[in-house]
Amino acid sequence: MTQPKGSGDPSQAMSVKKSSLRVYSLSNEGFSETFVFQFPKMTRRPLFHSERIGGYGLTDDEPSETTGVVPSVLCGERIPQNLLPLFPKMIDLKPVSNAAKKRGSFRVPDIMEFSVFVSERARGVIEEVEPGVHQFIPVKFRNADTGEVIPTQFYFFNVLNWVPADELFDLERCPSESHRTLHSMAEDSHPRTTLFINYLSRNLVFRRKWFETSILVREGSVLRNSDLRISGNAILFVREEFRRAAKAARLTGLSFGAARPCVA
Repeated sequence: MTQPKGSGDPSQAMSVKKSSLRVYSLSNEGFSETFVFQFPKMTRRPLFHSERIGGYGLTDDEPSETTGVVPSVLCGERIPQNLLPLFPKMIDLKPVSNAAKKRGSFRVPDIMEFSVFVSERARGVIEEVEPGVHQFIPVKFRNADTGEVIPTQFYFFNVLNWVPADELFDLERCPSESHRTLHSMAEDSHPRTTLFINYLSRNLVFRRKWFETSILVREGSVLRNSDLRISGNAILFVREEFRRAAKAARLTGLSFGAARPCVA
């Protein structure tokens, strides 16, 4: 597994080694009481790394103009230019709260839906702390009731610092309540073990190397082989630098979990 690359500033990496390193889970606050929308169906199949698992849809279809399936931005792979047109340019948001219906307008948070969507302001903060690392694919939102296009520019946020859950955490130092295994039969009646990670556990211990030069890291799921599946949560974990910058910019739609330690 290739170590994610952040800003690439050696002095930054060295300063992190000498100081305490704190990592936070980034959660998206609920918006479903205000509006709902149909999320584009993404393929489970990665484009380049066969062991990775990602996507919201339950389809194994490959990205195609005929199926309406788009590449996954949860696999940590840079989407090539020729596949970018598969992503929708416009997504309709349906107001559901009485206040939003009455006003005919509503506010869309800066970060939402597993951090898959980020606003122009959020992109600015991300680029400030980790420039030139991640991929941003433009998308606009529209009020489904009024047809009004929301002026704020949004993006599909493709986090390219991607680490499988069993490599991101030092499971030997984590208590048993932070992860569990399940033995089951795969669709082909083949025995399979699935390792689940509880990202909400306060006792998780991160492997330090992933955050020494990376500010934002996406936890990933992988199929190690036909017998073992590592089930992550696609959660975005961030260093203190992003937390401070996001709070300073007053980004909306996000909250931070308790700080977790990193070990060598």
